[in-house]
Amino acid sequence: MAINWDLQAVEVLEKLGCTGSGGQKYLEEFQQENGVKLPETLYTFLCAAWRSPLLRTADIWTYSAENRPMMYFLYEEVDEMIESDHEYWEEDPQEYEDNDYYKMWKLPREDWGTVVPNYLEIGSDAGAGVVVFGIRADELSKTDPPVYMQHEADPITLWNPISDSVSEYVMQVLCDVLVCSEYHTAKGVLEKTGWKFREFHRSLRGLPECGTPEEGTAFLQERGIDISNVRKHRSLYGVDAYICCGWEEDTQTLYIIKEDLGAPEQNALAVYTKA
Repeated sequence: MAINWDLQAVEVLEKLGCTGSGGQKYLEEFQQENGVKLPETLYTFLCAAWRSPLLRTADIWTYSAENRPMMYFLYEEVDEMIESDHEYWEEDPQEYEDNDYYKMWKLPREDWGTVVPNYLEIGSDAGAGVVVFGIRADELSKTDPPVYMQHEADPITLWNPISDSVSEYVMQVLCDVLVCSEYHTAKGVLEKTGWKFREFHRSLRGLPECGTPEEGTAFLQERGIDISNVRKHRSLYGVDAYICCGWEEDTQTLYIIKEDLGAPEQNALAVYTKA
């Protein structure tokens, strides 16, 4: 039984039959309107994932109601904040002198980078929307730049690295969708297209078809699957969680395995087999 654990996100979408179409036109328009060139890895993924229902609850924006990319730049957000709040700042400047938006309002636009670099925001957490993910604008020329995270409770100047590359970030996002520990979007979409689904997860034990993490471990052991030395991706959900994604060509089966070292009770396994 040969399982390929070294998959790329677009490759997984293709195997599942979940690639979209039509995105290239709108991505090209976005690049022209903003005078930028998107990183090759981001452009390729968004073309493949465009309007895919599989990614409706993913932590990356793959479409919007207007059929245009939802991506936008941090400085656009700053412009909107200045437009809406500058009158309050004028009335009592001392009250806002420590406000980062106020500081940027007082500077020429070309000096805004002394407060915070510009970021292209490409996604957010699907549930609460309190976290955004972005790429530094001055790193967009890289083929596969790092991705950063900003929490709404933090100042806009604080962006922490979340992934070493876009390719790793989109794989994290896709694996989190497929393991179904947060939402059952993937289960619903893939079952409609002929995939059989099995899951093992503590918090979903109330569902009759769902097994426990311990049963998931036994399931893997019965098949001789050992993930101790396979490629793992950091999950965006969990205390210290990692996910691996493997494809078995002979049985047309996709394995998504989540291990949370900080909260083992949250371990999960999702198995998709083409009927």
